[in-house]
Amino acid sequence: MNNLKRREVAFFGKITAGVTHEINNILAIIQESSGLMEDILEITDNNAFPHKDKFIKSLNRVNGQIQRGIDIVARLNWFAHSPDHCPANLDLNEITEQMALLASRFARLKNIVLESDPSDPPLNIKSDPIWLIMALFESIEILLGVIDSGGKIILSSQKKQNRCVYSRKIHKCINL
Repeated sequence: MNNLKRREVAFFGKITAGVTHEINNILAIIQESSGLMEDILEITDNNAFPHKDKFIKSLNRVNGQIQRGIDIVARLNWFAHSPDHCPANLDLNEITEQMALLASRFARLKNIVLESDPSDPPLNIKSDPIWLIMALFESIEILLGVIDSGGKIILSSQKKQNRCVYSRKIHKCINL
């Protein structure tokens, strides 16, 4: 990647990382406010608040979505920081797991399950994180394009003949 392209990618990463930190702050305030509401509801007499059960149920859903948001933002932050060092020492298990989760929306839209299966022991390589992440994502997109609805893709990294390779297990039929 030439220097100008690398600077462009770093710029997008830096701005995205800054925004993810701000979103995390927003989610933390919402989480704290939700916790305060739960505490207040806990000390409130049921007779004084006839819809207490509905509020508790709603707060549980809000808390679930807050946690989901925190997880998504953490993954986006990881992605935004990926161009920070190049080349970098990379854990293929971590990259596979992160990309499976970041691409899970695309899989859900096609009614396909996308998972990662970490290798044991972890596989570490030195590579350009941007190129590796792009290659893995493009591979996922290709698989999503050929697998029927209801299918499942399991991504894992393996060491074969002193080389690290990705493998995928595909469940259900592929109609070509």
